[in-house]
Amino acid sequence: YHSGHFPALGLDGENLHPDFPKTILPQMLKEAGYATAGIGKLAPLTNPTSSGFDFFIGQVDQGLCHNMYPRLIDSGNETNNVALPGNKNIPACTTGKFQDARSYCMNPDNVPNLNYTVDITHDQSMAWVANENGTYRNESQPFFLYESFTVPHAGGWGWQGSPGGKEMENGAPVPTDGEYVNETWPEVERD
Repeated sequence: YHSGHFPALGLDGENLHPDFPKTILPQMLKEAGYATAGIGKLAPLTNPTSSGFDFFIGQVDQGLCHNMYPRLIDSGNETNNVALPGNKNIPACTTGKFQDARSYCMNPDNVPNLNYTVDITHDQSMAWVANENGTYRNESQPFFLYESFTVPHAGGWGWQGSPGGKEMENGAPVPTDGEYVNETWPEVERD
């Protein structure tokens, strides 16, 4: 459903609950017999598997999608229920101080061990399409995969998974500044 219609329906544009009064694409396809998967950023949906997706893994909180190295992501209709062990050693951020975490994420020695959301989205999507071990869907069934990468987001610093939500989440948007490393832009814009 086009987000430009949200205000007319009294919606904030950040959350789209399963009781939304309009049918959305995955619901239509599921009703037509398709196996459906949503992988990656599915915001503003709050409950992907109650909104027409048979399978979901990724993130439903738009704010948390700014972190490319979260400690936790979402699966099914649960949030923060899939741990990403490669990111557990990223130094904790404190409000306004993210350099230790950013340096850790940008260190080429650490990058191979990190769980980068773009890689997770790609790997999960490929596994679902390949129907690995026949665990995702009936092979004779048509399928629809909605794959949405979080990489367009600038930043990389959001709140997630800490007791009381007080610890700033760690991460950096990309594994390297690449061709932008020598630009005079702010670090967050080089990422």
